[in-house]
Amino acid sequence: MNAGKIKDCSAVCEVLPGAEATAGALVGDNQGTVSGCGWVSGLGPDDAVGDGEEPEGSEAVASESALPATSVVLTPFLGMLEGEAKTVAAEVHPHTAYNKGLLSFAWTAEGAVLNIVSPNAETTEIEALKKGTAALKLSCGGLPGGEPLTPSTAVVVRGLLPDPVSPDVPGPVSPDVPLVPLVPISADISWYDEGQTEFVISTEEQLAGLAKLANGGKDFLGMTVRLNADLNLADKIWSPIYQFRGTFDGQGHTVRIGAPLFDSISTKGSQVGTVLNLNLTGDIVFAYGKGQFQRGALANTCNGTIRNCSFTGSMVVECRGVSTISLGGLYGTGAGGISDCRVQARLEARGKYCDVKMGGIAAGAGGTIQNCSFEGEFRRGEMGKYAKQMTVGGIAAEGSSSLKNCRARFTVTFAETITFSDVLLGGIAGKCSTLENCLAEWTISEDCSGAGTASVGGIAGYYSGTEAAANCVFNGELDVGDGPRVFLGGIFGRIAESDSSGVYNCFARGRLSGGRTVGGVAGKATGTIENSSAACKIETGPNAVSGALVGNNAGAVKECRWVSGLGSSQAVGGGTGTVVNTDAVASESDLPATSVVLVPLLGLTENRGTPVKAEVYPQTAANKGTVGFSWTTADKDVLNIASPNMETAVLKGLKEGTAGLKLSCSGLLGGTTYNPTSFVTIRRVRLESLSLSPGNIELSQKGQKAEIRAEIRPGADAASFPQCDWSFKVLEGASAEADDIELTPAANGLGATVTLSRPVSGAKYRIVASAVDGSGLSDDVIVTVKHVSPVPVSPDVSPDVSPDIPAPLSPDVPAPVSPDIEVPEAPEKGVAPSLPDKAPAGVGSSKPEFFKGKETSALKSAADALSDSGLTERDLMFDADTGVVRLQSRVVREVAGKVLPSGSTLRRVRTLPVLSAVLPQGANVAAVGLELTGTELLSKRASGVKLLKATGPDTGALLNWAGSPEEFGDGCFTVLDSGGGVVEELKPRVRYVLTVFIKDGGKYDLDGEVNGRVVDPLALLSVTGGSEPGPSPQPEPEGRDSGGGCDAGFLWSWLLLLAAVPVVGRRRG
Repeated sequence: MNAGKIKDCSAVCEVLPGAEATAGALVGDNQGTVSGCGWVSGLGPDDAVGDGEEPEGSEAVASESALPATSVVLTPFLGMLEGEAKTVAAEVHPHTAYNKGLLSFAWTAEGAVLNIVSPNAETTEIEALKKGTAALKLSCGGLPGGEPLTPSTAVVVRGLLPDPVSPDVPGPVSPDVPLVPLVPISADISWYDEGQTEFVISTEEQLAGLAKLANGGKDFLGMTVRLNADLNLADKIWSPIYQFRGTFDGQGHTVRIGAPLFDSISTKGSQVGTVLNLNLTGDIVFAYGKGQFQRGALANTCNGTIRNCSFTGSMVVECRGVSTISLGGLYGTGAGGISDCRVQARLEARGKYCDVKMGGIAAGAGGTIQNCSFEGEFRRGEMGKYAKQMTVGGIAAEGSSSLKNCRARFTVTFAETITFSDVLLGGIAGKCSTLENCLAEWTISEDCSGAGTASVGGIAGYYSGTEAAANCVFNGELDVGDGPRVFLGGIFGRIAESDSSGVYNCFARGRLSGGRTVGGVAGKATGTIENSSAACKIETGPNAVSGALVGNNAGAVKECRWVSGLGSSQAVGGGTGTVVNTDAVASESDLPATSVVLVPLLGLTENRGTPVKAEVYPQTAANKGTVGFSWTTADKDVLNIASPNMETAVLKGLKEGTAGLKLSCSGLLGGTTYNPTSFVTIRRVRLESLSLSPGNIELSQKGQKAEIRAEIRPGADAASFPQCDWSFKVLEGASAEADDIELTPAANGLGATVTLSRPVSGAKYRIVASAVDGSGLSDDVIVTVKHVSPVPVSPDVSPDVSPDIPAPLSPDVPAPVSPDIEVPEAPEKGVAPSLPDKAPAGVGSSKPEFFKGKETSALKSAADALSDSGLTERDLMFDADTGVVRLQSRVVREVAGKVLPSGSTLRRVRTLPVLSAVLPQGANVAAVGLELTGTELLSKRASGVKLLKATGPDTGALLNWAGSPEEFGDGCFTVLDSGGGVVEELKPRVRYVLTVFIKDGGKYDLDGEVNGRVVDPLALLSVTGGSEPGPSPQPEPEGRDSGGGCDAGFLWSWLLLLAAVPVVGRRRG
């Protein structure tokens, strides 16, 4: 049935009506007019109209090819890559129209995004010049009726490189995903078990399985799904997840999308369902006909919770019919609670019949939004006289609940001059009811004068709250035209007549141009405006009502300040309200501190200090020095705050995680205090590469050193833990031991010095530097020893003491060396100690003998002497430098691990020569002496010396220190000076006599017989922890390795007083 007008149309339809039907080739029942139309005969009814008014100027033709060209359309949207060329054809219908060659074509494109190669051809090539969105329009002439038809299509051009992200708005950078033919995705639900409540998914198919289950009625209430990998859905056919009521944890992963991930989070009224820790990237294009639509990158609707999520990309919606679209950066509409989220995006809506609501986070926010940020652009594309309303807000288009601690930075542009009946534009919200601690920086330069009513505000276009709007800041330029119903304000365009809550401690600066009712704080206001200030340049037409604070005041303006000379000469332009204690100042720097805000989202690097400043406005406030600051956090195990009472606090992330940051700022205008907050995310920046140089080192002489350097990426100024843990182990060498070399890490942990302590020719050692940040990176250096043994010296002469100059044994006479030169470790010298007079009877002084000679015979002799103990040649080593036999250090470490007190850590081992001694006549306890310096005794006090006696391959004992002669006896030791006096304090460069007492045939005499001779394998230990005072060591791994962590040099500085730098003790590792 037709009751209107049908003109210049055609039909090629086979019509098969029933017996009672009224049918026509063009219209069944025509109560209107039909003119200039054509149809193909022989496809059913013979007449154009079955009943009613006859058509005018309409005729039948024999075939479709005899019909004239009637219509022309375009593909509704196109996707291209920057630099790409694509062919686009006008789709003329009927395709076989006889007059198709007589049609004219004119292609145009707005902006500089596209280049049209053949603008007057039916088929043209278009070139994508740069990233952006453009409307490609076609004007097609020669169709019936004479007027050209002008279809258009949206073209989205994506860049080849990712967009930079503002340093103020953290979030992932969107890798551009070109529009390609979408492919189906199979749903994998094998991971789901009805009896479980927690699940982990890591593939696109498993995520599609979640959608399949949810869309089939499984709402996941009480269940948690964790995402364990980055995913790409941009080239897939995706069905959004419906009514999800569980918890979806993205665990920081990123999903590339080409459509909303969720249809609905929770259900209306239930507010159960959470999505958190998820990043989205992508470019989404929607096209719709009639109806109401809610769309967002994460979800179309949300009545649950969204926390710590982000979206980076673009969304473009084109409406082909009468419709209302609610477009939000994260979600369309809902009553959900949103916190700690960020969006960086371009949002655009097009359509002649389309009413639009656009918000950076949400279009319609019925729940609280806090600590969120938006950065990007809002664009209203093609418009028409049938569109009635446009509402835009940096955070929410409309907010019926609370918006707190949010920040937005954006621009607004129109493709055409607007003619809407109602326009609401705001930096935080187009329309809202509660605002606190928010900042907006935005610009617009569009003519809103054609609107029925336009309300434009730096913070909100229209404020209708029943609670206070407090502590908000605007900075920007708003140029909106000067129509009779344009309300323009630095904070609010218009405050509703019903509002009685008030506006407190808000500050606006920038430029306000146009508008008919204009104010630095509000265009039109009711209620109370108190303790606020403005520094806005106001530029209005001759018919405008404007004030430095309020254009039309129907309430009370109290205790406010404004800068004179910026356009308006009075605080209030007009109205019936009151003005109390409101003064002008000469410049912005004369204004008092009015507001304070924080960046809502902070990203910190673990283990690094970052200064964070309280943003007090005006930033040049005259009384800024009297403002008080107090920074706090409830998450002290995650976040540390230095300088907590300063304007700038230094934050340090103690470990990966999140923390809340709160600032209490007092002394603002009116003596007020406000408490803005920030959500802090601490991430560990791990090393991506680690390399050591040089790769190989050769050492030949005792005491020779070599430097090792570590190169890392990222550098030391960016990584969380730019240090290495250093260790080493023996690779080759029959008699090589971990104690052969010393490793001293650099103070910054990015280098080390290796020193050859005991040359073993042919030995090889691997030095490893391992990252300590959990990245698993490591590199190594191979150290090779090429050593030639020195010429043997007389066994009666200590190699370190000239035979012509006796060694100074007096504790008061230092060794004859320069105080600036470290005393090298010398071969031990066996001496017969001078015993004090009060030594017990039966204790006799004896000079020890060492097992010397050729390596093979010396090892065999020592092993034979120790055979009763179970020690064999494998437990012994031949020291080529000194020509003596010693215990293997591994034996010492194994025994020490069993005899040291609980909590002790062995830091260093010095093996002593395996010795034997003949007891003097009448003695049954041998007092055997070894000459060593205080440094070589590895302790500052004699009572702190740790002397280990090995009684077998895995058995032994720590000998007891005897502090007085009366205590001398089997299993004890003491430290004597040259005169036989017992010493307690040990000086590093003075030589002492370590005296060991062994009973002939006793448990410490390892030849196992009472034969007037004792055999003794000994070792000195350096120990921390347990009963030994000193710094707490770090855990050490098992094995034959040795090494030190980055701070090991510090741990050893208290032991090695002679070293120019701290020396890392060699340890089992």
